Amino acid sequence: MKICENGTAKCSVHVPTEPTPAELHAARELAKYLKRISSARFSIVRGIPDAGPAVVVGEIGRTPLAGTRQMANESILRTVDRERLFLVGADPRGTLIGVYAFLRDELGCVFPQLRPSDEYIPRRLTIEVSEEEHYHEPFLPERYFLGVGARDAVDWAAKTGMSYGPPPFENDRELDWQGEKPLMTEDQAQMWVRESVTLRGEPGISIGGHASEMIMPPSKYFDAHPEYYAYNPTQTSNAIRTVKDGRDTFGICWTHPEVTRIFVEYFIDFFARYPHMTKFTLFPNDGQPPCFCDECRKIEEPWKGTMTNESLQYTKNYLLFTAKIARAVAEKFPHVRMEVGCYSSHTELPEDLDEDLPENLDVIFCIFERKWDRALDDPPSDEELRRTLPEALVSSYENDARKYTSYHELFARWRRLVKGRFRYYDYLTSTLASCGMLFPVSRAACRTIRYLRAQGFCGYGSQWVNSPLIWASYGFSLYVTGRSMWDGDASWEDLAREYCRGFFEDAAEPMFGYFQTLEDSAHHVRFGMGIPEILQVFDRQTCESCRQLLREALLAKVPAKVKRRIRDQQTLLEFGHLFWQTRQVEMRVENALREDRLDDTFALLAEHLKIDDRIQKLFDRPPLRWGKEWRGTVFRHIMGALSDRRGVLHVVKQMKDAVNAKHRFLWYDASERF
Repeated sequence: MKICENGTAKCSVHVPTEPTPAELHAARELAKYLKRISSARFSIVRGIPDAGPAVVVGEIGRTPLAGTRQMANESILRTVDRERLFLVGADPRGTLIGVYAFLRDELGCVFPQLRPSDEYIPRRLTIEVSEEEHYHEPFLPERYFLGVGARDAVDWAAKTGMSYGPPPFENDRELDWQGEKPLMTEDQAQMWVRESVTLRGEPGISIGGHASEMIMPPSKYFDAHPEYYAYNPTQTSNAIRTVKDGRDTFGICWTHPEVTRIFVEYFIDFFARYPHMTKFTLFPNDGQPPCFCDECRKIEEPWKGTMTNESLQYTKNYLLFTAKIARAVAEKFPHVRMEVGCYSSHTELPEDLDEDLPENLDVIFCIFERKWDRALDDPPSDEELRRTLPEALVSSYENDARKYTSYHELFARWRRLVKGRFRYYDYLTSTLASCGMLFPVSRAACRTIRYLRAQGFCGYGSQWVNSPLIWASYGFSLYVTGRSMWDGDASWEDLAREYCRGFFEDAAEPMFGYFQTLEDSAHHVRFGMGIPEILQVFDRQTCESCRQLLREALLAKVPAKVKRRIRDQQTLLEFGHLFWQTRQVEMRVENALREDRLDDTFALLAEHLKIDDRIQKLFDRPPLRWGKEWRGTVFRHIMGALSDRRGVLHVVKQMKDAVNAKHRFLWYDASERF
């Protein structure tokens, strides 16, 4: 069916006589992109003709196709009837996703990153489309990515087939995920509903986070009621917490009845004021330790869990606390769901926990302790684990073996108790503290998505930050996994090539080879999140292969903006390889000290510092400059940490310890810190 010829539209875009805002928005998006492709102006007409030529956009139940078929939530249908091309969805979200899927699958558009200037829109004066029927259901029911707000990100979420995007309003740019600032204002709520639900068809609003300080502000309660806060006598005050008589403002006491009352009252008021809020994910503050008061310990001890290094898990207290809130919320707002986060010190459930949990309580798994070189259902062999152990800097064979194999058991324990839905939150962007170091985990993530669906999970997603560095480093993974959530039959190779075609144009083939080389390297080392472990990916052979591919990509005839993107990858590759080089120097120091060659370590320390200087100068370039500006994070990684067993501090400590061992603590007292 021909809808445009020689830059002239042969039909109009039709919507129902009384279109919803979401239908009108989808039709306008279609007309806008058809014009960018062909220069043709497609008018939008209310009312659906009995025969074409016409393009019809709308929810299936509001078109002549109503009643002809059952469609799953957010599914899409393309079909031709009487010269009318129907682009219909099961619901408002499906309608908009269906338009973008048509532009991508039928007309060749690619939406690799969130800015309109990053989109690939092919040019053709004549548009002829297939009349073959196409129906597609989303691979996972809930597909999302979370983070600070940005309008373009809301559109990009729909363009890649996600159910939810982040808030549509710009953040204040202060990257602080917690604190006493309010979760929501009336103006923000109205904008979020208008932009995300009304116009773009998102199925309600899902919100949450590390919200304890927002709900029970220490400035309001701590002085009068320190007993509401976590008892942790080993903690000291710092930039994010105040500790007084063992009570820590950064955590809450899960068992105190007044804390439960405060939280319940907060949520009852919150959902009354914001009726479009359909889910709240209640995380403790990020890094909150357990509460060691007598009541909390009575419930939790002696069980500690097996997957983390925490002295005490607090899964039971956290789960029971949130369940009380969920029951209270369900009485007044039966459509609202509460969600607990399986994360850090509240990851595992003990076998003896037996509690009748409410139907409206869901779980989101955020297992950052795992290893990232493999999918959750693809553990390495015993030989591979032992071979890679020497370079797993902060790991052990016993801990890592379990980190590759325990997930099926973990999910089964939660499923035994929880009647609600399961989602998974994956760290495709590593952590902010990784300064944007490349994190090539998308191939394993695509396999993990298929595994999670087989385990009965309904959702998958990741995090993001609206920063050029984040998109330069992780845009590839965010796109590939976003598309994989929508289309589970698409291979990693197909989605990776699609991204490269859209983002790197005629340099697509060498850029595909570049990303594939990094993914191959990642599969053959053992690494968790954070620079000390990720750096293993960037060995000399891998980086030389990647450099050659990037040089080849720069020879392609591509626009200046594409060459900039390729050069960004050169900078990021150098970042990873320089840190890898520092680790090689550190191992030479360790070998020299084992062989009692203390004299040689001073030259090695100087070599380390020269590489460190190159790293800090590299971070003066865009897009890495952010790593200096945000809390000086790169300097922390250059210096390293004793707990990481790497960096300048580690080298100097090794040298100092060698002097102590040789001269029986003559110069440095054994109790001296560092």
